[in-house]
Amino acid sequence: MILNTQRSAPRGFTLVELLVVIGIITVLVTIGLVIGSRASSNAKTNATSDTLKLLDQALAEYVSAKGEVPPAFVKIDGANTLQPIADADFGLGTPLDSVGWFCFQMSKVDSAKTIIDRINGKFLTAIPSNDAREFRTVNDGWGNRIRYVHPAFHGLLDGSKSPTDLIGPPPAGFAYRGGNPTRNTANSDAGMCVGGSPYFYSMGEDGNASSTVDNVYIDGKKPTFVSN
Repeated sequence: MILNTQRSAPRGFTLVELLVVIGIITVLVTIGLVIGSRASSNAKTNATSDTLKLLDQALAEYVSAKGEVPPAFVKIDGANTLQPIADADFGLGTPLDSVGWFCFQMSKVDSAKTIIDRINGKFLTAIPSNDAREFRTVNDGWGNRIRYVHPAFHGLLDGSKSPTDLIGPPPAGFAYRGGNPTRNTANSDAGMCVGGSPYFYSMGEDGNASSTVDNVYIDGKKPTFVSN
């Protein structure tokens, strides 16, 4: 009897099997990217929420020290000019850095400034100022400016009213800076302050203030909206 000593050549992957393996790897990579993206987004949302809470705590410290909410304007040191603090466009094409001016106000009250100092440094940006203390603004987890809304300027502003119309005439010898504020549903959340207290919010991942679904607010302090 003659034995057949020849061995069959090892069988390689078929085209179908290769395509199946590639498909499985693609699905696993896609799932990994989705999970990673969600984890990153959640981390940014949580960090933003923590920042908003600290801003609100600073506001509470200011109210405790002064007995009232911050005024709707701030005196610019070294000038007879008052800057209205409105989350609005004063004719520059972009909203005023309202949270920056809020931080400027907080720098005048030590207990409130202490709270601002607790914000993670990567969300704070220094801005040149004539004031002896540091003038800073605050960003959210996506690198966009956090918005601060004062009740004197909440809701919609069609640009027909001046700061004097909205917050009264300036003190003698002073003048308001800028033109009439505009705040519409295209460049803001059109929110209304609740209980006469200012509020803060982030525009969320999409960076669009008007799409309020993904905006980040402080729990229990979400404004009402004029569109509701």
